[in-house]
Amino acid sequence: MADSNLYNEKYGAFLRRKRLEHGYTQQQLADKLGKHKTTIHRYECGEMLPDDSMNELIREILDIDLLEYYSAREGWAGNSSRLTEELTRIKEKHIKDKNDVYDLPELVNSKKITDIFKKI
Repeated sequence: MADSNLYNEKYGAFLRRKRLEHGYTQQQLADKLGKHKTTIHRYECGEMLPDDSMNELIREILDIDLLEYYSAREGWAGNSSRLTEELTRIKEKHIKDKNDVYDLPELVNSKKITDIFKKI
């Protein structure tokens, strides 16, 4: 449980940093997300995590790219080379299996890649 709380706090700190980089108050971000200011505070202090659909909206509003997002969300911070290797491997496998070229962000958004992140 302590690991989970530490993870939530780190992810919350990441969200807070991104919000501040964009010059938003908690209230302004809450308004953009259709949430209460208290919800943003809870995200940032690690009391709760946004669900996937809310994370997608947060990423869009705060201009968070997928690599940065997954690094923070899945605990890959400081290990972006490993993430890049894994994404490249998956992309190559999809191309080989389907004889088709997939857009890397499409792969990153898939449930399959999220499941792989959790295993690594």
